[in-house]
Amino acid sequence: MINGIHSCILHRTRLILPVTDIAMASGFNSWPYFIRCFKSKYGLSPNAGRRVL
Repeated sequence: MINGIHSCILHRTRLILPVTDIAMASGFNSWPYFIRCFKSKYGLSPNAGRRVL
């Protein structure tokens, strides 16, 4: 589910929206599942990803 569009959403809203809102806006029905998918793809949590971006 995570692709360039979702990465862009996370990047643009990284300091504005909570991870829960980003997950729902990205089409996930469950924020814990979003976090698992994000960790699986990028090797770190969305919050850690915010610090890297």
